[in-house]
Amino acid sequence: MKDIAKKYSKVLAGIWLSVGYFDDDIFELNLFENGKRIAGHTSGATDFYGLKPELGDVTTIKLKLNLELSEFELAKIFKLKFLAEKIIELEKVFGISLRLDANRYKDSDEELKRKFKIINL
Repeated sequence: MKDIAKKYSKVLAGIWLSVGYFDDDIFELNLFENGKRIAGHTSGATDFYGLKPELGDVTTIKLKLNLELSEFELAKIFKLKFLAEKIIELEKVFGISLRLDANRYKDSDEELKRKFKIINL
């Protein structure tokens, strides 16, 4: 997801947020602007997935997403040990769902191509 957000942020104005959450093992949140990653957070089984744990630049995340909670409160959420709890708290802050069940989307590539216009940037 972060590759897609990075790609689109190069050509479409604004802040692009990507979220990766897998099996209660790993959680990644990334912000992109003008094709560059400007802030992020990574937690969970980072060693297993070859990632570095990162609390993230809570100041940039708060400002760029125009969040009403304090930097301290955001950092407190990012420091939560259990990823499911972290996701639930961030969903409350963002006012959107950060999870989806991939099994609900079983369309084949051909079915998806019929349903959606593919744009190559």
